[in-house]
Amino acid sequence: MITRFCEQDLLSEAEHFFAEICSKKSFRPDVPTYRTMMDAYVKKGRVSDAVKTVNQTLDASLTYIAKKVLVM
Repeated sequence: MITRFCEQDLLSEAEHFFAEICSKKSFRPDVPTYRTMMDAYVKKGRVSDAVKTVNQTLDASLTYIAKKVLVM
């Protein structure tokens, strides 16, 4: 859905949906979803938002890895 919003130049709707997904503890966006948001921000010239999304991606990835290591 986020990809479709971005393709239709509906970035505010994509942001809203993305924020909803990120707020859920049981579900996290996958890497392509983060990339889609980053690309949309860059296309709109919103580099600071793209950087913020990169940082969110890194945080989510590190959290995922840390949880996997603790389970082992």
